[in-house]
Amino acid sequence: MKEIVQHLGDAIDLVTVHETKFTKDQIQVMLFVPYEPEKSPAYALAFAMLAQSCRKYPNNTAISAYLDDLYGTMLGAGSNAFGNTQRLMLSIDCIADKYAFDGEALFREAVQLAADCLLDPNVKDGAFDPGEFAIQKREAIDAIRNEILNLRLYARRQFHRVVFEGEAAAHDTAGTLEQVEALTPQSVYAAYQELMRRASVRIYCVGPDVDAAAFAPLRDGLLAIPGRAPAPFTFLAPSPLKPAPRYVRVPMSIQQSKFLMGFKHEAPVDQVALRVFHQLFGLAPTSLLFANVREKMSLCYYCVSFHYPEKQTMVVESGIDAANAERVQEAVLAQLRAAAEGQFSDALLADSKRSLINGLRSTDDSCASILGFAFNNYRLKREMDADALIERTRAVGREDIMAVASTFRLDTVYLLEDQK
Repeated sequence: MKEIVQHLGDAIDLVTVHETKFTKDQIQVMLFVPYEPEKSPAYALAFAMLAQSCRKYPNNTAISAYLDDLYGTMLGAGSNAFGNTQRLMLSIDCIADKYAFDGEALFREAVQLAADCLLDPNVKDGAFDPGEFAIQKREAIDAIRNEILNLRLYARRQFHRVVFEGEAAAHDTAGTLEQVEALTPQSVYAAYQELMRRASVRIYCVGPDVDAAAFAPLRDGLLAIPGRAPAPFTFLAPSPLKPAPRYVRVPMSIQQSKFLMGFKHEAPVDQVALRVFHQLFGLAPTSLLFANVREKMSLCYYCVSFHYPEKQTMVVESGIDAANAERVQEAVLAQLRAAAEGQFSDALLADSKRSLINGLRSTDDSCASILGFAFNNYRLKREMDADALIERTRAVGREDIMAVASTFRLDTVYLLEDQK
């Protein structure tokens, strides 16, 4: 798996991995801008529009028919945030050229379609097509309204508002219902134009047909954008530790309460040791949280930990009976102390490292996993291939886990509790 990075122009990079064993090519065009919650909903809706039509294929029916002609090529768009950066992404998956019946250059057609969608949208008189816009706006509104149907996601996003209060990360890039309802075809097109001027661009491509020359339409179109001035951005945005932990209880008519605890570390930690710590502490089926808080003590229905590296924040999330909240909090803190004091078995440490290493060994099993690994290296400023990361993981010892665990401090406790 050899990753090649080429600079195509000011803040425009092409990252390619030529891998002949796959039956398809995957392309992702990523745009990066500073994360500003007041602008992000318009940016996100603009990108949703780009994946539904363009001037050449002016509605979803037309673009879907063209994708079918390209042997079921997949086109999609998305938006999310990492630290203080918003990422907008246009993705295309197409089968490899050698599988085309009539010798079509499917890869080049896919790249051209990406250029058409990104640079030549379905616009007239300074606005997105009203009919297509109405469909995408309604879908965005429905997604916000339906968020509550997924209680884990809903609780997590409400928790973000507390643990990251006063920071961009407190908000979701899709925005609020009020923000999306206020958007118009004109305002979203204006946001699209602003986005294209401000964004840094990183194009990822993995597959058997990788050809840097094929990206000329994207490169030339991006460089020709009038007034283009990429805005500086940074992924790293450590969240400040609150002077004292904040406790929030929110009553709601639900069957299973959601309990989240936020921990922060103010000093940087070794990222490889941090990965092993999370596996050992709350990710693996044999982790301290699962084995003790869920299985041994029977205090929760599930209990996992995850980390936002850009925010230097760890979250422990569990489904509980609200009456057990204090006991769960004490049990989680006890397991964190156990990790900091080295009170875990050699077998658990070995199992945690083995699981991570097995995952790293499968990095080159799909276009998506290769692309994801390459992007994570970029956002985390991690200059390691999978083999080097495996060796670093093997070298993590008990003292490294203790050092990571000891840096975390309790910041926020949030309970979405059953309203009895």
